[in-house]
Amino acid sequence: MREIDKVNNGIQPIQPAKVDSSKENLKDENVAAENAEPKKEIKDLGNTPAETLGRSQVAADNIENDLKVMKENPKMVEEANKFFDMAEKVLKKNGAEHPAEEAALLTDAYKKEFLTK
Repeated sequence: MREIDKVNNGIQPIQPAKVDSSKENLKDENVAAENAEPKKEIKDLGNTPAETLGRSQVAADNIENDLKVMKENPKMVEEANKFFDMAEKVLKKNGAEHPAEEAALLTDAYKKEFLTK
């Protein structure tokens, strides 16, 4: 610490702010703490809101529906796979940060624009 003090020629250190510790301020804080909502304890981690949201996004119905569409339209799936591979290759070559994710987004747009009727 002494070396730092020698280097700071003429610079005054910042003094901590003085806090008014009167009893009135302490009472206000206690009242605010009492009025606050009690914290909800999560006893079962399987029933957390995030867990519920995750289950709703990956439902078995969605997967089964996707498989059904793929079985009914194998030509469309083949074209989309070719486009994905090409897009990923180009993105990797151009130095994209996340080529697979970007290729998936491009493939989705390609499918919506050109493959669905």
